[in-house]
Parts: sequence; C-alpha cells; structure tokens
Amino acid sequence: MSDSCLDLDSIMAFTTHTDTLYIYNTGCDTLFVTDINNTLPEYTVSDTVINVLPGDSELVVVTFSPLAAGSYSDNLVILNNDTNLTVCLTGEAYAAPVVSVNPDSLDVTITGCCDSSIHSFTIFNTGGSDLSV
Repeated sequence: MSDSCLDLDSIMAFTTHTDTLYIYNTGCDTLFVTDINNTLPEYTVSDTVINVLPGDSELVVVTFSPLAAGSYSDNLVILNNDTNLTVCLTGEAYAAPVVSVNPDSLDVTITGCCDSSIHSFTIFNTGGSDLSV
C-alpha cells in the first residue's frame, strides 16, 4: 500500500471528489484481492476484486460523494490472500450556498421597442458557504 490513510479533502455537499491508492505486490506469487469493503455510502471504490502479479501494482479509485454537510470517517478493508489491510478514509463536506432575492419578483411594463426600466433588488446568501455572483 502507498498510504495507510486517504484524505478526500473538503468539498461541497452534493459534489464528488476522487483520489487513488495503489496496491503493490512485493511478493513472489499473485496477490488476490477478493473484496474491498467499507461502511459509509459516501465512499465508493472502483474495483473490489483485483489480481496483482508479483512486482506489479494496481490502481484503486476512491470516490467521496457526501449528501450533507459534516465530517466523514470510514475504513477500507482490503481482503486478500496475504495479510488483510485497512486504509482509513477522511473527508469533510460543507453546505452549499443558497441564493435568495428581495423582492422575489419585479413587475415591469415595457411600452416600446427601445424602452428600458431600472429596478433594484438585493441578493442574499442563506446557505452554508460563500456565494460568488
């Protein structure tokens, strides 16, 4: 293994972030990974059954897809024909910005082709992170 922990960063809820880890076989026989398990649905793994030839490595993609703000900690348990491995997973999700305006509607009457009207309104962010306008 290249790492014993994988930090999947801090992202906005309802988005995804991927990272990778390598499973190395430094032995003299094929390494059979029979399953890769974790508990939280926010983390998914690209492949759960892998055969790694001696002296070779295989890439595993881990995706973090949180649906709510919060901290997410989990473990990947890599079951294989040698020594089972555990890799910790960490990730943080923050709430999305929420746009609201005041007033919530404008009533404008256009009387001709080149007519214009100027009205002001205020944009508010009632969400949990910065809003760029």
